[in-house]
Amino acid sequence: MLNNFDELHILRLPKIVNTFAKDEFLQLSMKVSKINEYGNKHTRYFVLTNKKILLLNKSTIRRKVLLSFIIGITISSKSFEFILHFKNEYDDDDLRLQTESRSRLIEFIVKTYALEFHIPLASYQVQDLNLKKYVVYKQDRNKHICKLPNIKPNYLNYKPIMEEHENSLKMQQIYQQDTESKLLFGEFLLQLRDFELKKILCEGSISQIVQIMNTKTHTYHIMKCISKEDCGWLNLNEFVTFEKYSHHPFLIPLEYCFETFNKYYFIMPQAKCDLYKKLDELKKFDQKQLLFIAQEMVVVLGDLHNKQIVHGDLTLENILLDQGYHIALCDFGYLRRALKSKDQFYGVAEYTPPETIQNKDYQYYSDYWQLGIILYEMAYGHPPFIDYDQNLTFDYILNCQLEFPVPIEVDPQLKDLLSKLLCKEPTKRIGYQMGISEIQEHEYFKNTNWKQVYDRQLQPPEFEKKLKLF
Repeated sequence: MLNNFDELHILRLPKIVNTFAKDEFLQLSMKVSKINEYGNKHTRYFVLTNKKILLLNKSTIRRKVLLSFIIGITISSKSFEFILHFKNEYDDDDLRLQTESRSRLIEFIVKTYALEFHIPLASYQVQDLNLKKYVVYKQDRNKHICKLPNIKPNYLNYKPIMEEHENSLKMQQIYQQDTESKLLFGEFLLQLRDFELKKILCEGSISQIVQIMNTKTHTYHIMKCISKEDCGWLNLNEFVTFEKYSHHPFLIPLEYCFETFNKYYFIMPQAKCDLYKKLDELKKFDQKQLLFIAQEMVVVLGDLHNKQIVHGDLTLENILLDQGYHIALCDFGYLRRALKSKDQFYGVAEYTPPETIQNKDYQYYSDYWQLGIILYEMAYGHPPFIDYDQNLTFDYILNCQLEFPVPIEVDPQLKDLLSKLLCKEPTKRIGYQMGISEIQEHEYFKNTNWKQVYDRQLQPPEFEKKLKLF
């Protein structure tokens, strides 16, 4: 649904609104000039709903045309005139109109038509100052005269309009501002309705990520919405406690947590982008960028594991670049205490460790497998084991040997680390015996000052500055 543009306050006129059907709603109202066959102009009020067009003379309805009768729009490139052409079943003149707000009016008509009928509406751009010769008048209707311009029509791409509409409907389902909310965590006494939805960023199997704006501070944030029905496995108290007290330099902080009757809402700061979108932009990371991100990933995983916490869903999408170009690990949807890890695992197929496919425990060393997949994908531009068929992806993970594409030059020490992280047998995987310290002592990190990494003292490498907000 488009946001209505009610310039004439038609919604305050019961005489007009009462003519609407139950599933009919206002899209636009504005003042226009109607031009008759003699060239005379008359002020009219143009009303567009999702079902029809009304032309009013003050509060009197002079014209009522179903939206389905429109077959095209002719637009003058030298004046503000345009014509709405109708099918011959319509027993009146085509509408020849003029307004300085023509672009807005036509945009609403075209988008409403696309949403209602799922097809584009033809428009014709002509050089004529006066469009009289293109108007089919009432007396010509029974002669089946067509006066559409004899030129190739333009068609607005209606698919983005449909996607925008579907996005709007999804947001309405995700987030209802009239829902009474309870603040579980946050420094200020805000309510859920104080955050305005901007757009859906991505959707998972059990959650949605949306961009929101705090209407009081006008700052942007990210909100993760999880249905209570789908998160029986989530220990909310443990989750909020962990997020509340883990002020870590490389974890995305939890700012607010709300609860409604049906859902939990977790609100976090807006980052610059995630590594998946950055990889899509760069195609692959250079050696300095790889080392920098690997160092910070090793630090944050070590600290999580020291607190007996396994992340469980390490993917490029869950690693953000913050405003200082340091990593910010997010999405603890699968967070679990390591000692309670015999629950069901949810995740992305190409990141799934072999032991998980074999229904074994997901433990610290499983995070190391996912770290290896991430570093490989950043170095080579794609994961090492992947297929469109999820079952084939699992088969490759279990049975195919790790290969390194020859044309791409990668630090030999990084290749060695990847081979040890992506060892299919967990007991032989690097980090299995000694934890994160075994990875830190690998030759790839030989010149790393880990205290400087933790203190965010390392200068981030040059990332291209054209990072988009999701």
